Amino acid sequence: MFTPDILSAAFDNAKEELLHNDDKLALLNYKLNNSQGAMKKLDHYYEQFRGWAEIFDDATMEERKMIICQLIREIRVSRGYELDIVFDIKYEQFLSAS
Repeated sequence: MFTPDILSAAFDNAKEELLHNDDKLALLNYKLNNSQGAMKKLDHYYEQFRGWAEIFDDATMEERKMIICQLIREIRVSRGYELDIVFDIKYEQFLSAS
């Protein structure tokens, strides 16, 4: 037989655990909603990037140079043909987001 004190303590523990789980659920829902929003943004950027790739493939050499000038700020070539490419900051942010 359970005493009223034991039942009351068990009920209080269960209630506290339920509140704790509700908080965890709310936090997880918040994170899920934010990640879904981020994924939608990435979908937009991905489609835009694919569009640029298709345009680049069909472009003339002069058009390709113009596209590259929009994406890259500078390219440095050092000994041993080591390349250091500095992207335009807007595109660096896009690349780090993926």
